[in-house]
Amino acid sequence: MRRPCLIILTMLFLAVAVVAAAKDGAQYFRLLEAQEYALDMLYSSELERVYVQVEFSVDRASLDPEARYGMFLDNSAIVQAIMVGGLDQTSYQVSNLKPALFKPKLNQPELLLENSPNGFLGINLPALSQLPPIVQIKLWYYLPVPPVTEQKDQNLATDLDAKRYWYPRNIHGDAKVNLKLTTVKYFILQIGDVAAPRVDGEFGRVHEISYSDKAKKPATFRLIRDRS
Repeated sequence: MRRPCLIILTMLFLAVAVVAAAKDGAQYFRLLEAQEYALDMLYSSELERVYVQVEFSVDRASLDPEARYGMFLDNSAIVQAIMVGGLDQTSYQVSNLKPALFKPKLNQPELLLENSPNGFLGINLPALSQLPPIVQIKLWYYLPVPPVTEQKDQNLATDLDAKRYWYPRNIHGDAKVNLKLTTVKYFILQIGDVAAPRVDGEFGRVHEISYSDKAKKPATFRLIRDRS
């Protein structure tokens, strides 16, 4: 799950900020989306953050060389590394975006509001001729997680609300998510209303679940203190 520190530092220094109202305004934006995602996650209760590796694939034939590509991701995410087709890539942040700048036109304009918890993360793609027919995209980042507190149901818990794009989900259709999470032994993972199967090992607890994330009703990621 972890990438070499040198690559991570290099990617952080190479990240650049781009304003959407750039001189090349003729360009438009498209989302990198998939019908299936693999998430490998590690929750640190001491640091109150979750480390995430996301992996998904797109068809090279579906990529437009005239478009700028990216994804929506929680604003608090710290991106550590990105690989596209096995090649290390850089990312950039975009501001002042409008729904009409997307093709297809963005169906969730609230994502572009100033107070949105999410933002558009642009990804620099290599020349399409360098990519294989099926392009594998990998993204490494971490997110802060709220402190564990007593909830209305009297459970000690924390969560990443569905309104937060805690992974770069597909906003145009439902997607299958294969999620693996490692925690200490006293947590239960709940996705939506479903508790994930879990196995305790010598050094922690591994939760694994596959579920359909609904574009119109995405799932909340919740961690509950196990009282048993």
